[in-house]
Amino acid sequence: MPLVYGPLYSRVYMATLNVLPGAVFLLGAAMTVPAVAIFAWMYFEQREDPIQVDEMTTVAAE
Repeated sequence: MPLVYGPLYSRVYMATLNVLPGAVFLLGAAMTVPAVAIFAWMYFEQREDPIQVDEMTTVAAE
């Protein structure tokens, strides 16, 4: 993915330099939101997994 980000940021910056130079930062934030959402979803799904919770309590009890 880093191979895509560099040229994308450069192209967006060149295209929006006169209108909104900070568009690159908005693009970066917009591209981060889905990754954070997926991470949060995976985190909460893992916390609710009853099999893993049982395994952890069994190992702790030994």
